[in-house]
Amino acid sequence: MVPQGRRRPRHRPDLGRRRGRRILGRAEPQDGGALRLCEGRPDRPQARQRRRARARLTAVRRRLRPSGEGLSLSDRGRSCASIAHPRSARREGGPAAPPARRVETTHRGSDGEVEKDSGLRVTSFPIPAIVAIPAHDEEERIGAALAALAMQRDAAGAPLPAGSFSVLVLANNCRDATVAVARAFADVAPFPLHIVDCQLPPAEAHAGGARRAAMDRAADLLAAEDAQDGIIVTTDADSHAQPTFMAATLAAFVPGVDAVAGYIEAHAGEYLALGAGFLRRGRLEDRYLARVAELYALLDPRRHDPWPNHRVHSGAALAVRLSAYRAIGGLPMRPLGEDSALAEALEDAGRHIRHSLEAVVTTSCRFDSRAPGGAGDTMRARHEDLDAPCDGDLEPADRLFRRARARGLLRRLHAAGRLGDDLGWRRRLGLSRDAAAALAASDLPFSRLWRRVEAEGTALALGTPLRPSDLPREIDAVERLLARLDGLRSRRSTGPIDIQALAETRPGAIAVPMPR
Repeated sequence: MVPQGRRRPRHRPDLGRRRGRRILGRAEPQDGGALRLCEGRPDRPQARQRRRARARLTAVRRRLRPSGEGLSLSDRGRSCASIAHPRSARREGGPAAPPARRVETTHRGSDGEVEKDSGLRVTSFPIPAIVAIPAHDEEERIGAALAALAMQRDAAGAPLPAGSFSVLVLANNCRDATVAVARAFADVAPFPLHIVDCQLPPAEAHAGGARRAAMDRAADLLAAEDAQDGIIVTTDADSHAQPTFMAATLAAFVPGVDAVAGYIEAHAGEYLALGAGFLRRGRLEDRYLARVAELYALLDPRRHDPWPNHRVHSGAALAVRLSAYRAIGGLPMRPLGEDSALAEALEDAGRHIRHSLEAVVTTSCRFDSRAPGGAGDTMRARHEDLDAPCDGDLEPADRLFRRARARGLLRRLHAAGRLGDDLGWRRRLGLSRDAAAALAASDLPFSRLWRRVEAEGTALALGTPLRPSDLPREIDAVERLLARLDGLRSRRSTGPIDIQALAETRPGAIAVPMPR
């Protein structure tokens, strides 16, 4: 009798003649005096010997494989994290990760005189990168910003190895203890920390000038190490990078991408403290902005910036290749809006920007803006008047549809060199025949050509800005429109919408549905 719960063994008298023995991945028959792992021993010790032999072979192959070769970003993060400890490094046969280093650069006065500079030591995991942070009187917030960068992780949740990137803090015209706080943090930072204490001249002592000075200094440090493919990342001293911000930002730099614009979230506690009305307004605007981005992705798709994406350029989450940054002459010198100016300059130079929803930075909701007329002043005005106008580029759904469709059509004609073949598109844009012919004959990059079309075309003139009270109706309209466009795409093909066919469709066929 076989005890209950156990299977009856199968009687197979020929098993010993048909089964082979695996020796380091090679099977040999038993008969005829072939090589055996442990001849004469029971079958269970033989299986244990085979497992040990395979384990030894795997260990040898792991030692012979170059570190990080053929691995994804997350795999390389796990591999490097596993050899960060010297004992595990000896076990895996790889070098230990470099220890964190304190690198300090001190400036005095506005003439750029350097007191001491121990130089940049950038590691190459996975791309040489340095984070540039301009800071003006930020003793209360700079510590939290640096702490967030110290807690960066890879896509699998493992901490990034020490020295994966560098950080530069440019403390400009500070009257508080910003420099002292940064220097104290350098003792525990898991990355090389460069501290620049400088006095910018009055003509450059603004938000744009400080960011340019920080990014230029970071570019010089990368160039000194001949890291032409290195990445300059910039954020703000009152912002906190989410745990995977650096990993997501660097992963977005696939071939063909020259810059990455991250996504900005508001600090939850500070946001909710502004009241239910302000929160309701912000949620409506964010929902409409997301639908606007989706509509542009359908009507004006770009291969390097696939959906899902967004349409925001903020200095709190921007990254650019050193080669692209130098090619455009650095960050445009503007007191305000230098982040949007950087994106515009990159596109004018034919560079590609990826708008990543995975590279997230949380920024403060303070009203005491460091830039007059900046985000802080805008938030204060909207907090005082909850129905104050939205940003000017938030248009009604019908006008938004016409603008996105026209831009998608012109981009394809421009890329194919066919703008002059048929000037019928000028009527949709409200351009005269002479103006359309001049644009078609020009060799302008598409970004500059489109700005001229928007400036000269009467059909694309911006109307009265939307107010938050208008957004529920427009959100409903654009969501209905997206549903119709998605149906059109599924009937025609599995790829993007055929813009040429859409342009030739009669207006009533794809009209923007409005709620009754």
